[in-house]
Amino acid sequence: MRTSLLAMLTVRHELELSPLRPPVTVELSVPDAPRGVVIIADDGSAALRPRNLGLAWCLHQASFATVAACEGLGAWCRSPLLHGRLLIAATRWALGTPQCRGLKLGLLGLGRGSVAALVAAALAPATVKAVVAFDTQPAQAKGPTARVGAPTLLMTVRDDDVARRAAAQVFERLPRGSALSLLDGVEQVRDPMALLVDIARPTTRWFERALCPA
Repeated sequence: MRTSLLAMLTVRHELELSPLRPPVTVELSVPDAPRGVVIIADDGSAALRPRNLGLAWCLHQASFATVAACEGLGAWCRSPLLHGRLLIAATRWALGTPQCRGLKLGLLGLGRGSVAALVAAALAPATVKAVVAFDTQPAQAKGPTARVGAPTLLMTVRDDDVARRAAAQVFERLPRGSALSLLDGVEQVRDPMALLVDIARPTTRWFERALCPA
């Protein structure tokens, strides 16, 4: 199903979890007749924002609502645990909106945001039904992956030996039903937009299988 930008409903909301940290503004984008909700977790990098917007657009084309931080994320990205708790707050808010109530929810984690997505999945197993994680660091993910119950698609670049070995370490601790996908083209890592299609296709298929009723 194709979604017109004119048919997209956008809602912004401020999440305030701590008086010691600035609030984070998140944006919920809802296409017509959404089939599920995907929370996008990244590291707040301005350089990667075009890629993340592209991934959100691909999910909208598949009739998924998305939630992504648009302001104030930087202070939360230094700690995967804090970032994970922020994702849980975003999850609760999104599922409480009239547009998303009753839908199943998944997490898409990119870079440092992938560890936060695993943390959130471990802390909220009844809510998070599927996870997609790209470029996950094994040292940070060691604890969360052991407690994740949702089926997880782990993606990394095939031609990068270090990244491939790191992904294998993370994958060993993921639950049954998870999968490891190796993407071609280490040179493309230098151009985030070059990997957009390679990430978007398996991500969309994974969420379609896990979040959409048969």
